[in-house]
Amino acid sequence: MEITIADLGPVKLPDFFILGAAKSGTSSLFRYLGEHPQIHSPAVKEPWFFSFPPPEDTDVPIPNLAGAITELPDYVEQFSDCGENQITGEASPSYLFTPAVSIPKIKALYGPERAGQLKFFILLRNPVDRAWSMYWTFGRKLMEELEFEEAIQPAAIAARKAAGERLFYDYIGAGRYCSQIRAYQEAFAPEQIKIILFEDLISDTANICRECYALLGVDPDFAPDTAQVYNVSGRPTNTGIIRFLKADNPFKSVFKSLVSPDMRRRLKRMIGKRVLEKVKMKPETRQELIAVYRDEILELQDLLGRDLGHWLR
Repeated sequence: MEITIADLGPVKLPDFFILGAAKSGTSSLFRYLGEHPQIHSPAVKEPWFFSFPPPEDTDVPIPNLAGAITELPDYVEQFSDCGENQITGEASPSYLFTPAVSIPKIKALYGPERAGQLKFFILLRNPVDRAWSMYWTFGRKLMEELEFEEAIQPAAIAARKAAGERLFYDYIGAGRYCSQIRAYQEAFAPEQIKIILFEDLISDTANICRECYALLGVDPDFAPDTAQVYNVSGRPTNTGIIRFLKADNPFKSVFKSLVSPDMRRRLKRMIGKRVLEKVKMKPETRQELIAVYRDEILELQDLLGRDLGHWLR
């Protein structure tokens, strides 16, 4: 979508947003949509731009999101090579979690008419499984020192918030979907929002992609490579390799300059299969979390008009 911005002139901005929830298939959907020749895929999947309040909003806490793009010129640059006959979009799961900041900021930048043309994809996963997957995403990056049972306790979450630690350490809050969804439903028209369940994306990927393409107004018959699943989590089996990959070293700089982003993603997935293992949640912990989310899931059933009883087992 082309918009004229003071000091920047005519620029391309996203036509669509994949809002989240985190660990609900946002990376996979972003890659599947980006394969379409009529859709431009920016190099940075998660710029987080609309989760950051304007400087004058001093009372709004600044979220801790690694690699965030906070300046408008830098954000606009992400879409500068969008083709004349392409649409573009981005996927920042924080936007679903920060609607009080993200929605007004989107509307202020786009204006009423263009904001009414945007499309939003909301992916939802059983919040119990989502929390577990998020925990092991931090775990695979060696960024989580607490045991899961400790990390989901209100005291631990509150302490991390007070310390300004990463936004998604709030394993419980990120799964309270109803208020987040309603904020977007109240701000935008129903036809602008598509809600997708994680299990549907996994079990019926081709059809979900077709529906998304149709909503975006591009050729719905394009078939992306849906054999790949992106951003999987798991417990590290070889922390030495992970520490090497995370560390700054000359080899990584040279490697990045010689290997395309797509090839780097492929290698990352291949390495992940070798150094990560799936771990099951303790049954008693699962029952504890089901009790925490029971009312939320029942409310979400009514909101979506869909039976989610299997999330309570």
